[in-house]
Amino acid sequence: MQRWMSAATAALVVASCASVPSAPQPQTSLQYTDLTDEFAAAYDRGAGLSDTDRAAAIRHEMEPMLPGFYDPARFGQGAAEYEGRMANYMAEYPARRDATAAVARRFAAMFDPAVADFERRIGPLPTYTPVLLVVSMGEFDGATRDLGGRSHLLFGADMIAQYHGGEARAFVQHELFHIYHGGRFAGCAEVWCALWSEGLATYAAQQLNPGASDAELLLTIPNPIRPALETHRAEAVCAVLARLNFRDLAARNALFSGARLSSNLPPRFGYLVGLWVAADLGSTRSLNALAEWNGPELRAAIERSLGNMADCT
Repeated sequence: MQRWMSAATAALVVASCASVPSAPQPQTSLQYTDLTDEFAAAYDRGAGLSDTDRAAAIRHEMEPMLPGFYDPARFGQGAAEYEGRMANYMAEYPARRDATAAVARRFAAMFDPAVADFERRIGPLPTYTPVLLVVSMGEFDGATRDLGGRSHLLFGADMIAQYHGGEARAFVQHELFHIYHGGRFAGCAEVWCALWSEGLATYAAQQLNPGASDAELLLTIPNPIRPALETHRAEAVCAVLARLNFRDLAARNALFSGARLSSNLPPRFGYLVGLWVAADLGSTRSLNALAEWNGPELRAAIERSLGNMADCT
C-alpha cells in the first residue's frame, strides 16, 4: 500500500538522512492513500480466471483495504446487476489501465499543492476522513462512502481519466469542499440543501481555480449544461424554485443526477443553478462566510436569489 507523507513528515525524513536539501513542499494536514497499484496487482494475480472469478478474487484481496467496497451486497436489490458489471469491467480494465495509472501519477503531484491551496484560502480540512484513490470500476470520479463503519472520501482514478482527462485539481477541490462544508452545514432532505451543497462546492472550485472551464467544474457531464440553461434559464430557475422543499428521490435525481426533468433541461442542471445562487449570495459575502451559513435564513436567501433570477409567478 502506497502512503503519501505530509510535507512535515517528509522534511523529518530528509533531515534524518542528511540528504541534499530539496525544494520546500506544501504544508498540508490531509493525506491520501493510493490503492490503484494494489488493484492492478490483484488483477494480474487473477490471470487465467474467468471474468466473474477474477472479480471475486479482486474483491477478496481488496477487502482489508476497502472493506465492503467491492461487495455487491452494498447495492442491495441491485447486487446481481453490480456483480455482472464487475465481471464486465474485468474485460474493460486492460484498455483503461494505462490511463488509470497516469491519473495516479498526476494525482500524486497535484494533491498536496491542491490541499495546501485550499487550506490557505479557506481553512483547515478535517483529518478524520480517510482519502483514498481507487479503481471505482466505473462507479464514480469522486464520492463519499461508508466503509467499515467510517465515512471515506474516495476518488475513482478510472473515471477521473474518463471524465476529466486526468486534469482534476478543480474537481478534487470541489470534493474537498464537501468534507470541509459537511462539518458546518447541517443539511436536510429537501432539494434546497442539495442545491446549496453542490452549488457552493462548485462555486468554491471556481473561486480557487479562476478561469476553470465548465469541464473542470463538472458542468459538462453527461452533456454540457450551460448552453441549454442559457436558452432555457427561466424554466430551469423556476423548476428549482418550485421544488426547494421536495424530498423525493425523483426530484433530486432530475436536478443532480442522470434523470431529465424535461427535454429542455439536461441532467444535473441543478449544479449550474446552484452555482448561480452561490455566486449571487457570494457577491456580498466571503466564501468562508458562505460555508458557515445555515438554517432558515439561508433557506430564505436561496429562495430570494432564485426569485430574482426569473419571473416564476
